[in-house]
Amino acid sequence: MPKSTPAKRAARHMHPMDIHVGLRIRQRRILLGMNMWNLGAAVGLSFQMIQKYEAGLYCIPVSRLFELANALDVSPSFFFEASRPKAKDHPLCTRETMDLVRAYTTISNSSVRHSIAETIRAIAATARSNRRRS
Repeated sequence: MPKSTPAKRAARHMHPMDIHVGLRIRQRRILLGMNMWNLGAAVGLSFQMIQKYEAGLYCIPVSRLFELANALDVSPSFFFEASRPKAKDHPLCTRETMDLVRAYTTISNSSVRHSIAETIRAIAATARSNRRRS
């Protein structure tokens, strides 16, 4: 019988909430334009540990979660909002989406932001309409 690796053993014991919290950490970190090294340095961890937390491989102690919340400028409750264990597969959690949101929020002119949002909605409506006809 082949031996199981530590990663395989960890994967068998991953709790959906640990995965969700890890995804929320990753989502916020990317939205802020922060890399794993910077976040790790802010809370006294290696980037590898941040990587493991984001993957949901380890349960994060409450004190560490509080430090992460401070470094990411959110309340600790942020990590538990919109709980969806399958969020990893959700289009709102992709790097592309988070990069777009980050860029969008840096636009200070509200009328420009509004125009961009309206343009995107119009493109999406056209795409939906074209899919229905196919």
